[in-house]
Amino acid sequence: DPTARVFNDTLYVYPSHDRDTATWFTMDDWHVLSTTNLKDWTDHGICLKLSDLKWAKKYAWAPDCVFKNGKYYFYYPTDKDFIGVAVGNTPYGPFTDPLEQPLINRKTKGVVSNPDLIDPAVFIDDDGSAYLYFGQNDVNMVKLNDDMISFSDTVRILKGTDGFFEAVWMHKYKG
Repeated sequence: DPTARVFNDTLYVYPSHDRDTATWFTMDDWHVLSTTNLKDWTDHGICLKLSDLKWAKKYAWAPDCVFKNGKYYFYYPTDKDFIGVAVGNTPYGPFTDPLEQPLINRKTKGVVSNPDLIDPAVFIDDDGSAYLYFGQNDVNMVKLNDDMISFSDTVRILKGTDGFFEAVWMHKYKG
């Protein structure tokens, strides 16, 4: 479940990375690839790995990355229970964990997580407001604070998303 984002006329792809010996979704880190023409690619290597995080143990799954306030914010799920955030100065990292704990966990007020807390996606509206979406079977949403690493709002479940499974993605269309 890689995320693709365009920053400064360059497409960046953020995939998670299976171990060479993996027989399931055994991913320990996240990579970054980029291109300006969809033919020639640059592999920037690992931008963040589970061993960089004091609180995460396994499942470096589908991430997202956005730009705001002159920084790049990398959102990622781990352990089927957490959504983390890391910050970097470039779209290819390295990213560091400013919180040293998850941004979201199963005990966060309002979170519905059945079965996994996965697949973060961030939408930044025209007014600069940022919203974090995540979940499996239920779409959770919370408005992020301007610092992009905290929120004061309550997590809400989006209604009308029957049939949703995972990998939410938001975009604005015709207003």
